Amino acid sequence: MLELSHEFDYIQWLLGPLQVKYASLSSSEELGLSVEDMADIMLGDKTGAIATVHLDFLQRKAHRKCRVIGSEGTLEWDLIQNSVSLISANGIEVIHCEPAWDKNQMYLGMIADFVNLIQGAKHHSISIDDATRTVALIEAIKAFSHHR
Repeated sequence: MLELSHEFDYIQWLLGPLQVKYASLSSSEELGLSVEDMADIMLGDKTGAIATVHLDFLQRKAHRKCRVIGSEGTLEWDLIQNSVSLISANGIEVIHCEPAWDKNQMYLGMIADFVNLIQGAKHHSISIDDATRTVALIEAIKAFSHHR
């Protein structure tokens, strides 16, 4: 879960602090790893919003999507294809799509942003409080899974 902690970062960025409602973690012998290679998690917030998260290292083809379902439609963010679509009663509208974007630019941008942080310049790095909240959520997920 620490390897794919970005999902927990952006879910809490979108919804705010979340609490664990359910968690099932498993370690298969397929990959020979000493960490969980599959996780199914349900999180909730004080407003009643529910987030379900499935993480795994087992799929052959990378699949990373985020769906936000609301009363007027569904937003789907495909991290692999770098696209955002709105699915509503009117059909599917592609809001953003740039699959040829060089993902390496993201990492170069993160390094430049980190240098700005160190130098005290304007930056977009998450706060230590946000990072701590994500790690605390992961620890709560692990604790929930071990105690059920």
